[in-house]
Amino acid sequence: MIEKRNSRLPERLAGFGGAAVGLLCLLLFGYVALYALTQTSVIDPENFGGEVILYLTDGPLPTLLLVTAYILLAVVLYRFTPPRRALYDHILTGVVVAFALGCGFSWIFLTQSAPGADSGTVFDTACRVIAGDFTDFHTSNNDFYGNISYYRFYPFQLGYVFLSELVYRLCGTETALPMQVVNVLALAALYAGLMQLARRLFDARWGTTLLAVLLVGCFQPIFFCAFTYGNLPGFAAGLWAGYMVVRYMQSEHRRRLLWLLPAAGLLVLAVVAKYNNMIWALALVLCLLLDALRRRCWHALPLLPVLLLLPLLTQQAIIFSYEQRSGVDLGDGVSQLIYLRDGLSESNMAPGWYNDLGKSLFVDCEGDADAANTLAKEDLLLRLEELADDPEYTVDFFRKKLLSQWNEPSYECLWVSQVKGHYVEIPEGSLVDNIYNGALNRGLHDWFNLYQGAVLVLFCAGVVGLLRRRIDPATATLLTVLLGGGLYHLLFEGKSQYILTYFILLVFFAAYGLGCLGQAIRLPIQLPKKWRKQR
Repeated sequence: MIEKRNSRLPERLAGFGGAAVGLLCLLLFGYVALYALTQTSVIDPENFGGEVILYLTDGPLPTLLLVTAYILLAVVLYRFTPPRRALYDHILTGVVVAFALGCGFSWIFLTQSAPGADSGTVFDTACRVIAGDFTDFHTSNNDFYGNISYYRFYPFQLGYVFLSELVYRLCGTETALPMQVVNVLALAALYAGLMQLARRLFDARWGTTLLAVLLVGCFQPIFFCAFTYGNLPGFAAGLWAGYMVVRYMQSEHRRRLLWLLPAAGLLVLAVVAKYNNMIWALALVLCLLLDALRRRCWHALPLLPVLLLLPLLTQQAIIFSYEQRSGVDLGDGVSQLIYLRDGLSESNMAPGWYNDLGKSLFVDCEGDADAANTLAKEDLLLRLEELADDPEYTVDFFRKKLLSQWNEPSYECLWVSQVKGHYVEIPEGSLVDNIYNGALNRGLHDWFNLYQGAVLVLFCAGVVGLLRRRIDPATATLLTVLLGGGLYHLLFEGKSQYILTYFILLVFFAAYGLGCLGQAIRLPIQLPKKWRKQR
């Protein structure tokens, strides 16, 4: 009897791991959902360029009405959606991809947004490197960085510089539009990947239909395509790496290990585009460990270090290549310790948002990473003491930091291009000007607010539904990414724009929650007998 119990211990540990991830997600995002019904975080219109966050009181009724409307739609779709067939799902995927491509391309070509701040620095560097100019690696003309090269602070940005250099060598360096085109293609790939994952992870035969309905109401990523940065391409690559891992977990074929090879390559692309996507690598490795426990099959374990180390080594190889080409040793740059210290500090924008502390510390140390880390450690210990001595302030600090990121409905999708320059003049009264400043702007922000609240409520319903059926390692993969992103930006530097890609995963599980609620309403609507037999 004892031997039988011990033989099932690995499976129980795997089940416990999946349940723990689900419960933690429910606690974290359930907390945000409750606040989303009564409060909204917005960028102060009086200090719009400064990204100052205001916390406004809101009413729950409009959001609950939208949730109700979505549930009634799910009930209707349950009646009229045909049985699950590959052709039907492919058509739906095509519709969603066409929506992303059509709206995304329209927006980036209408706005002609020019990159600024960090994205502008990366764009300028890629263009200069193509021309054989490596000045940016030696010094900075900006007193903001104390005339120290930007890449002494942030060498990890060279991953996106590398990708930009490849694209601009092919497409020219006149504008940043080529990388914005990459953003649109990445968003389409991201949506396609979600639809494919819905086919594999959702039991409900109408799951892909509900996901398609929710995605075509998700406009924030469309506007975010004008932001010349690695958020969307990196996250799309991470999602498809997750898809490959799910295929591995669900396959019984003896060659299923082959699914992990493209996963490793996609993780490399994800981390090179955006270093924070190491969260994907960590989440996938953790869930592969849970899957190994569940199956009691250990042949994938030797590949797990590869999934973790290959992205890191590739990133370091890219940095080394630029050091060799420029003849500059960039050092280690701003460490995660400094980002943690910044993320636990106050900011003029919102608690834990960007502040000048880490950059100033690095400047004061004249780019000496070891000296900066030593001082940052001392400051961090003092800050932790302050937080420990005042629990009421600490709770309020983390509450505001969490809500300023996850409960800001636009996720700065319009801000990222509105506050920057444009390659063409935006005429007053034009469609773009209306979206930025007119009635359409107000209407969009109202929709963002309602849609975000509905997604958070439906997400919680989806997690409850998953917990009732038991969360397997394949489903836990995406939940672990969500949990990792939530916890990382709760502790380290945060901004609402960092959350947008994770919000798309909330939409994914909200579709499952919508299906669960729609099925729970037992209206006298039945499937045709021939469909019931096919199921």
